[in-house]
Amino acid sequence: MLNPARDMSNFKEVVELRRKQFFQALSAETIVEIKAL
Repeated sequence: MLNPARDMSNFKEVVELRRKQFFQALSAETIVEIKAL
């Protein structure tokens, strides 16, 4: 039996983690591009 509430909280945690990783990568690339200018 699946627990929808637990699955949703896990899903949100994964989304938050990926969002943080995405923004870290994005800001790192932005910094590199700014330095390259």
